[in-house]
Amino acid sequence: MPNLTLFGSKDAPWRSDAWKAVDDRIRGGKSQSHLVAVQRMDGSTFANFYGNLDIKTLGGAGFASQSHTAPYDLSKFAGLSITLQPTARRACTVFNLNIKTEIPKRREDGRRESVIVWEYEFDASECMLSRSPFSSPTSTTSRTPVDEGQTHTYDEEKALAKLEGYERENVDVQRQSATSGRNKIFKATWDQFVPTYRGRPIPKHEAKPFNPADIKEISIMCRSNFGKQSGDFNLFIADITAFTEDHKSNIPNLLSKAWNWLRDWFLYIMGLRRDNGRGFIRL
Repeated sequence: MPNLTLFGSKDAPWRSDAWKAVDDRIRGGKSQSHLVAVQRMDGSTFANFYGNLDIKTLGGAGFASQSHTAPYDLSKFAGLSITLQPTARRACTVFNLNIKTEIPKRREDGRRESVIVWEYEFDASECMLSRSPFSSPTSTTSRTPVDEGQTHTYDEEKALAKLEGYERENVDVQRQSATSGRNKIFKATWDQFVPTYRGRPIPKHEAKPFNPADIKEISIMCRSNFGKQSGDFNLFIADITAFTEDHKSNIPNLLSKAWNWLRDWFLYIMGLRRDNGRGFIRL
């Protein structure tokens, strides 16, 4: 079975209006996130996930995320991958790809109740470039984001670059990423997603078994990890894909096992080993 690209393919392009912010502002914090779909000149799309992570308001805690709510049955797949393009280095480098298998209920005040979240954490620092020498980006907390309900073309991004240093830098980095070939792919099998509750890991036996056939929500998050990081963040996300089991990766292991079996069989024929019913042992 071929892989299934959920976001970032021709059939499933990134759409800004398909994602919504779920930030710590729902708990009185001041963090904020944005996700803008950008169209390349060849018609393909990528997502610009950016914002600011504040930890002062909530005493060291903080999170900013963009969430996509839709049912997915991914039971025929082995896990999810997320492909990152090079982007400008920001203060925050650690992110999470999150999955929910239940829809949070709404409280009377409109806030969402906490539920178990299955998280995969990755460090994006490898695909972050140094700051562009001609720009001094302004903080995302003081800038007005572009319209997140639209998909911006590359030329429109260049036009936006004339307005603020932040966009100007990202356009320059995007030019570099188009030819750098430094895309980074993070792959997580289902068993690598860790159950958490309110940002803290919990033992798997305390959570319902993860069911990839009943995915309700996928989100991209930047969080403080209780004071470990804060400030601006930015990711260029090429795609999020459900992948099948990579049998090719097992070939070296299978070849090694076959060679060991042939060696043991030869030694057995030569009378140097015998079979005790559980494998060959040296005489």
